[in-house]
Amino acid sequence: MINLWDYNDAKIIRLTTNDNSVYEGKIIELTEKEEQSDLCPFEDSIALSVKKGVTVEFYLNEIKSIEVVE
Repeated sequence: MINLWDYNDAKIIRLTTNDNSVYEGKIIELTEKEEQSDLCPFEDSIALSVKKGVTVEFYLNEIKSIEVVE
């Protein structure tokens, strides 16, 4: 299982989803499952800025792999 908190200090990461989509960007926020609202899955999540003004959030169960780019 991936530990999102291992990437907390990375500047840029490349994230691959379970359907093999690849996103590269700056980590904006890491959220623990305990901090999620009742409307969200109870999993850790990571939000990336992938383009100027575009942020994408991924839940742990959607992530196949993560690698540090910078």
